[in-house]
Amino acid sequence: MNKKRIFLCFGLAFIIIIFTFLSTIVWYHFFDKQTEEKLIINQLYISNNGPQVIDQIGIDDANAVAENTPQVYSFTVENTSNQDLSYKLLINEVAPSLLTDGCEEDDLLTRDQLIYQLTVNGEVIAKDRMDTIKDDTIDVKTIKSGSVNHYELSFWVESGQKDYLDKHYHFQINLSV
Repeated sequence: MNKKRIFLCFGLAFIIIIFTFLSTIVWYHFFDKQTEEKLIINQLYISNNGPQVIDQIGIDDANAVAENTPQVYSFTVENTSNQDLSYKLLINEVAPSLLTDGCEEDDLLTRDQLIYQLTVNGEVIAKDRMDTIKDDTIDVKTIKSGSVNHYELSFWVESGQKDYLDKHYHFQINLSV
């Protein structure tokens, strides 16, 4: 009977060791993938030149914001990894409650009042009303390792709009990998 107990204890210890070993492998595999995703996100950078606010204060004629005088915002997306990466470029409106410049909801332009044009590396890839943008996505691209995409985002008030004087449109450009 004593031999049976010893054999049972060793068998139980062996099962616990195997279970611990397999659990460690599964745990390591899970965290290894998470670390890889974080590295990929951290190797795509976006940088901009200037504020991300469309400020229409002082405009007193719809022709003053016609297509030939849009407000242009420049930024770049750079891939510093050693592999090609895919990304979505998003334009998100800043909620009125988060604004710090004194704007209230009545002071804001809406997407249906604006036209946008997106240029990537000198080529116009989109030109339309802002309210046609689906899921805030303005571009989806794959960027090669070590490459940079240069963007210009232009806005102007759609012709025929009457309620745009002294109004703003606040936005933020984001990347989704």
